[in-house]
Amino acid sequence: MGQKNRTPNKNRTHDRPPLDDEARERIERIKKERAIADEISDALGETQDKPRNQIRNVVRYCGIDFAQQVYDDMIEIENNGGMLILTGERRRTPGGVFFQLVRERIDQETRERIFVHWVYTQKKFVQKESVYEPFIYEERAPILERLLANPGEVEEVNITLIGRYKEIERRQALVIVAMKAIVADGFTMPAGVPLPPKETDFIVYISIRQWEKVEPILQADETDTLMVTGFCGFDEEFKALAVYTTHASTRKTYKSEQQQTRQREAQQQTTSEQPKKPTRQPHDKERSYDKREPREGREPREQRDRGNQQNANMGNRRGGNDRGGRPSSNPRQRPSDDYAPRPAPTPIEEPPVEEGVPTTIAETLRKLYSAAATYRQKIEDIKSKPEAQQFGLEMTEKLFASTEKQIASLEKQYKK
Repeated sequence: MGQKNRTPNKNRTHDRPPLDDEARERIERIKKERAIADEISDALGETQDKPRNQIRNVVRYCGIDFAQQVYDDMIEIENNGGMLILTGERRRTPGGVFFQLVRERIDQETRERIFVHWVYTQKKFVQKESVYEPFIYEERAPILERLLANPGEVEEVNITLIGRYKEIERRQALVIVAMKAIVADGFTMPAGVPLPPKETDFIVYISIRQWEKVEPILQADETDTLMVTGFCGFDEEFKALAVYTTHASTRKTYKSEQQQTRQREAQQQTTSEQPKKPTRQPHDKERSYDKREPREGREPREQRDRGNQQNANMGNRRGGNDRGGRPSSNPRQRPSDDYAPRPAPTPIEEPPVEEGVPTTIAETLRKLYSAAATYRQKIEDIKSKPEAQQFGLEMTEKLFASTEKQIASLEKQYKK
């Protein structure tokens, strides 16, 4: 029984079928596209999710070469004075120039796919559904007759009603209430689903044991509502839906129970994440050792400890431990000559900005110096990886070259 109810391990991967060559190529392509898109986003200074996702879409739907060419053209425009917005009030940001060039070079469908993806999705949805005939509720008879002639089998029916009753009918071990559902004006359903009838009557059968639990709560709080869950059937005689209750509660009680459950789960998670401190208790003999009187002819423990410490110090001076100068088997006690800590990374020194350079240009040069050093380090890191994992190398080299070009242009213009 325990084996049957055991929860499967989600981390097991040996049961999965191996990936074919096409799937591996697709995964590698997606990784490469995302790496290049992130490189472009970082170079443009885009930090928000929306523009970064749009740049990923540019690389995905237009190709890597297209994105690299647009970036190179953006660098050239920036070096020649930049691009103004449509009103001419200010200069576009590098990201704005990049997106404007993309818009000018793609068709309407690709433009919607990249920048207004919901419009593209909606159009595709309409195009896909246009091959089917529309559903007209008044003409549903032939459709339902065909489907009801060969119905499937329902495994479980579960309906939940939330509302207030006006009157109750008490019978032996049973309470009966009636409620009406009215569809308000402006009520909408998911796309394609017809609206329900304007009014629907419900007859609810509740066990007295469950009713006695909710009746005091509903009488004490008029703002609370009855909440029942159960099996649903159609009462053909009264043209109403009958609900045979399996669980009765109130809406406020249900919300309170849900909140308490979430709090317990959060508390359990917090408790499980806290590291448990070891609670090792000393042995009884160890606790009572110091209380024993020294045997005759045996020096007290404090004197023996001082002697052992002196022997240990002498052994350490001989290059070993306290056991006759033999090397220690503990790696942490090896002499410092056997190993050396990893040297700290050398801080990147940026070239100083000469005096007399305008403040804004000096700040731009400092940022370019920092970016160039970062790209140089990133290129070295990428080249240290296997060739099959050198994602974004070409783009990073282009970014480094364009940054160096901007530095050279500013230095030639403003430095003496």
